[in-house]
Amino acid sequence: MADKKEISEKQLTNKILKWLNEQPMSYFIKIHGNRYQTATVDIMGVWRGIFVAFEVKRSKKQRLTKRQEYALKKMREAGGEAHAVYSLDEVKELFEINIKKHEMEQVFGKGEDMYDDL
Repeated sequence: MADKKEISEKQLTNKILKWLNEQPMSYFIKIHGNRYQTATVDIMGVWRGIFVAFEVKRSKKQRLTKRQEYALKKMREAGGEAHAVYSLDEVKELFEINIKKHEMEQVFGKGEDMYDDL
């Protein structure tokens, strides 16, 4: 179920942050950007030993800046999970996918393209 009523990006970020910190084995913080910190994501933390970052946008009409795209790309290249998200439901879906991926890796080990279909 998508977030129905119009909320601000700050409200959405806080809602996502609250949910993330309610998950077992997780710790997330809000990154307070300023004019000197333009390439930083909104939320970052650790879930089950995995670095996770989110850039929160209210709608897909809001585009990522080049710096935000670059930051998310570099975080993924370094082995973390980094995503632009537009709703709490999207974050929940990403967690469900990554829980399956994490559990598979515990059993079978990590593989390059092994989990692309999950």
